[in-house]
Amino acid sequence: MNQDHVWTISPVERIRHLKSFGPLTSLPLDEISLIAQHTEECAFRAGETILGGPQSDERPYVIVSGQVRALADWILDEERGPGTEVGFLASLTDRWEDLSVVAETDVLALGISSDVLADVFEDRFPILIEAVRGMAAQSLQERQKIADGTYLAIPKRIGALPEGFTLVDMIMMLRQADAFSGAGMKPLVRMARAVEQLRFPAGATIWTAGEESGSLFTPIVGEIECQTPDGRTFLVGPGYPMGALESTAREPRWFDAVAKTDLIVFKSRTSEFFDMLEDHPDVALQFLGQTAGNLVRLRSEAKKALQEETLVEAV
Repeated sequence: MNQDHVWTISPVERIRHLKSFGPLTSLPLDEISLIAQHTEECAFRAGETILGGPQSDERPYVIVSGQVRALADWILDEERGPGTEVGFLASLTDRWEDLSVVAETDVLALGISSDVLADVFEDRFPILIEAVRGMAAQSLQERQKIADGTYLAIPKRIGALPEGFTLVDMIMMLRQADAFSGAGMKPLVRMARAVEQLRFPAGATIWTAGEESGSLFTPIVGEIECQTPDGRTFLVGPGYPMGALESTAREPRWFDAVAKTDLIVFKSRTSEFFDMLEDHPDVALQFLGQTAGNLVRLRSEAKKALQEETLVEAV
């Protein structure tokens, strides 16, 4: 990093640049201002390693000017310029060793301490939730590319529930979900009591594309046939939280869902889940990391599929 750099970014400009960063875009100015107070102006020469080298700091950057090349399994847009970020997902998933960012031109950036960012997320719930919603929206974009004939299920989440399941059975099931893997008893009990059990006969419509979201349906018995407006179909089976991404991102349903068989599902409302997260910051921070991990996984799968498609075309 250039130690002779003369600082040029005013507090107002810092706020403006941070507000161009996806997860922070819709935050009010007072929240953006809080983060701006903990940024550091950094300059890099062309060819210099920003992230990934032995001398680099492990923290996210928002690019103010210049161009960088970012390489990682989950990065599709390797060329990045002003208004974009590098290192945010790595900071949430602790996958710094998989990331390489090099300045292609002279670069001016705002560095944000990972520790400070974690403190901000812990102390300011609206910022954390906005980050979660932003990553869910990006994950939704990747999920909407789903291949025809895909089968989605996580049977280990539900195990062998008895026909007349109890509150304890529900708690045990929730503990298998990623969002609650390290949660204490209070949030588990709270969410278990809020879950509804619903039954649908084969052929029943659960929802249609374009409807308002706000809840997820986890099949316990049976399967759901889903069809996108362009005609692709996929199946959802036991344990998969159908509708979670669009509900978290506040987007409408993006496919028709019809019970393929007689169906038993657990319905959970996103609003109740977020209310619980606000009261349990430890679970909220864990959920933020899991949302980031899910985005990394989906992007990695998309990049691999793209590379395989390119290889086939080349052959």
